[in-house]
Amino acid sequence: MISRKLATLALTALLSCALLAPAANAAPPLATSAEGAAVGVAKAKPKANAKAKSKVKAKSKVKAKSKGAKKAKKSSAVTVKKAKHKAIEKHILAAVNKARTKAGAKKLKRSPKVVTVARSWSVTQAKRGRLAHNPSYGRQIPRGWTRASENVARTTARGSAKTLANRIVKVWLKSPGHRANILHRSFTKTGVGVAYSKKHGWYFTQNFSN
Repeated sequence: MISRKLATLALTALLSCALLAPAANAAPPLATSAEGAAVGVAKAKPKANAKAKSKVKAKSKVKAKSKGAKKAKKSSAVTVKKAKHKAIEKHILAAVNKARTKAGAKKLKRSPKVVTVARSWSVTQAKRGRLAHNPSYGRQIPRGWTRASENVARTTARGSAKTLANRIVKVWLKSPGHRANILHRSFTKTGVGVAYSKKHGWYFTQNFSN
């Protein structure tokens, strides 16, 4: 059984997903150059000049493409596990546990293995520049669970680690699907992963399991 929710609020997009007692703990798939100018040469040897000109063109073209590739790579670079990213992850967990305590649910424990799954998926989304659910998180998180879920979000907003974390959790809590994942009493473990793309913004993933 899969439920999904898509909402947009103040440049923040969200998706939520939940898995119930899957067979073999497997998550079902979700329908979710510039060319350089040639350098002139002497006219004494026409044939040689033609070859030289061709070589210069080719070399110049390769350099232009190389510069373009480096520039594109730099603009689409994705960062993860940096100090701010880790701080955001920490604040998201703190805000989620605060909401759970207020609702009478036990605090979630951070699972390093689940964090790895969440971070990896945030990186994938940031590289693609598209918000989507991980179709394989049910197989990637530690086995033995009977219920698991995932909340994802993205934002182009700026701010401190705590500001961004509180912003995301606040918006999640306003969405029925995300709120249900955050406050579900059967969940005991969680992992939060954050990635940043200069081109696409911040991406957040939180996985839950029992």
